[in-house]
Amino acid sequence: MSICKRGVDEKCFVPQPSFSEASRCLSANSRQFPMYVIHAENLLQMERMKPHQELLADGLLEEHDMSSQTTSVTFVSHEWSSVAHPDPHGVQLLALKDMIVGLRDGSCELHYDMVNFFRPQMCRPVNIKELKALCRGYFWIDYLSIPQVCCCSEAEERQVQADMRAAVMSLHTYVAHCSFFVILAPIHYHESGRLMSRCSWKSRGWCQFELAVNGLLGSGTKPTLHVDGRALWHVNYFSFWQLSPCCGDFTKDEDRYFIADALHQVMEHMEASLRSSDNVHRILLLQNVRKELLKCNGLMLSGSARSAHKHLKEKLPSGGEFWTSLHYAAALDDVELVRTLLKANADVKARTKVKDVDFFLPSGQTPLHVWAAFSGDVSVAKCLLQHRAQVDEEDSDGITPLMISCQMGNQQSCRTLLRMEADPNVRDQYSMTPIFVAVGCDHPEIIHPLLDYEADPHVKWAGVGLLHCAAGHCTALPWDCVQRLLKEGLE
Repeated sequence: MSICKRGVDEKCFVPQPSFSEASRCLSANSRQFPMYVIHAENLLQMERMKPHQELLADGLLEEHDMSSQTTSVTFVSHEWSSVAHPDPHGVQLLALKDMIVGLRDGSCELHYDMVNFFRPQMCRPVNIKELKALCRGYFWIDYLSIPQVCCCSEAEERQVQADMRAAVMSLHTYVAHCSFFVILAPIHYHESGRLMSRCSWKSRGWCQFELAVNGLLGSGTKPTLHVDGRALWHVNYFSFWQLSPCCGDFTKDEDRYFIADALHQVMEHMEASLRSSDNVHRILLLQNVRKELLKCNGLMLSGSARSAHKHLKEKLPSGGEFWTSLHYAAALDDVELVRTLLKANADVKARTKVKDVDFFLPSGQTPLHVWAAFSGDVSVAKCLLQHRAQVDEEDSDGITPLMISCQMGNQQSCRTLLRMEADPNVRDQYSMTPIFVAVGCDHPEIIHPLLDYEADPHVKWAGVGLLHCAAGHCTALPWDCVQRLLKEGLE
């Protein structure tokens, strides 16, 4: 299902204080390696992707001026097609050039995923003027912008390795100063023979790392675009922290530890900025993100981070413009704190007063909604329900906790809510059911638990069936999901 939407009302999106506020505080002091970019005109003249050293020697790279407010820079994330070269057959470069030309001559179509289409008030819109700036601006691409070991002498290798590490440790500053995040993932074959697409891109640890940094620093404010020939998709990855980059696929297994270190550095920079403004709300949510992003093979919170986590819980905000203490306790999966607050007569039906763009949460969220988004501890949900929380309570957009778990791809909370008799066929204000929400938000793995509890797979929205929705909005629909849906009678 392809959704093309014209004439987006930009006034419907109102940015809220978010993690992206912290990104604006990142200074040149946290950048360890210059941000080299290439202009669109030079990209169009290239017949193959050239390494950083060659482009620098030819004078085709420019060091980005951090103080510039008018220059458009696009961060390009892509999966390498071979070990030695990212694009040996020029397929990715051709797709990127095709996008630039298409935007210039007006032949490029802008499509929207279901998230952008149904929740415009939560998404930052893209307008034609910005796209025109994109196609005439600058681009950051790893192979072009970072020194490559393949192009240096043995004597230079140690310095190049050091520069590469410095560049990765500076990646958060590159993302913070880009206007767009582009996923360059045309369908083609890797040198090993496997098929490459947005699905394989999403599985790579390095790509997940770049996406995570973009989510941390640009969530809600930096548009993410997927290049598919002259079709440009405006997509959302608001549940980026569920990916856990350290658990992704790597050519070199040691890279996952390198990425863990880099992610830790990014979040340390963000936390320092948030602490300077005493933004406890954002710090607590950042701790939640940290435990997920670094969750792989024992890569959990460090001792100092756990200590800070405990200290923060002792000074939970008591409401105001953000959440109640019970909301935070539910998000932190702290059942003892939840019990303590409920004994003190905390309101189990209290609602958040403002939307949260970073995590795509509308206003009107109850503690159970927040738990469904971030957590999964059964004891927390049981405790809330025992104190008269409603399993099918709706927020201001008619969304239930089960829909939130489907939206976020949280399998654990989804299964827990279904076992507690959440309605698998409830509809929101747009008449969408949980199974449609899961597929539309690119979480097909949620299909199985929903069908196990009698979700209706035959439901349609505006005449569109579930398989059509999956074809248009899932990076990949696993074969076992296809078989299950066919077994349920879908055609």
